[in-house]
Amino acid sequence: MTRKRSLSDMEAMIRKTDFFLPEGISCDKVLRQEGTWSYIFKSESLGDIGHLVFLSYPGGTKCVYEAAGEPDDPMTAERRKVFTPIAEYISSKMELICGKSDGEIEPYNLQQEVQIVESKLMPCAKCGTITSLMVFAPEASTLGQLENYARRMFAKIKEQNVPTWIVGEETEILIDGQLAGEALVLKVWPKREPARIINSIGLNAMFDDFMDNHCKGR
Repeated sequence: MTRKRSLSDMEAMIRKTDFFLPEGISCDKVLRQEGTWSYIFKSESLGDIGHLVFLSYPGGTKCVYEAAGEPDDPMTAERRKVFTPIAEYISSKMELICGKSDGEIEPYNLQQEVQIVESKLMPCAKCGTITSLMVFAPEASTLGQLENYARRMFAKIKEQNVPTWIVGEETEILIDGQLAGEALVLKVWPKREPARIINSIGLNAMFDDFMDNHCKGR
């Protein structure tokens, strides 16, 4: 009798194939609430790009995968472009090892991530209209980590529809003998700009300009 291979068997065998993750891509294995292992693929420049789960069914295995992010987020398409070929390759290898189940499966929610993200709306000093949005990313020191915060906050960013910056982990610095901070900052709305390091004095001045100048000339 041929022993049915377990998911751990599959992982061991896939590692022995000629498959390697592309440069700049990594994978974390996370235990989900229902007891299933989820594989989260990450990009150095895009953050989390997709989730993949293997489900055992009579006759074989079902691979369920999905690019990370809201369907209407333009960056989701960029994540999908990188993630889908990886997921398709791994899925095909696993199905060869364990067999492919042709049965129907119930809808499966891959993205269970729930996290409260702090943000601050910047109102006009005169009329109170929201002029800009700052999203705090205290655990982000790389572009990929900033992108994770942008992905989680996409719905609110789109709803507010004002210039939006993701502000990463702050490092203390001295400016003219005064203690200040600097952080990697990413503008994500309405148009993305390259991430850059900005000190707190320059950042606060930028938001002050948005608030103070909104009604000037009207």
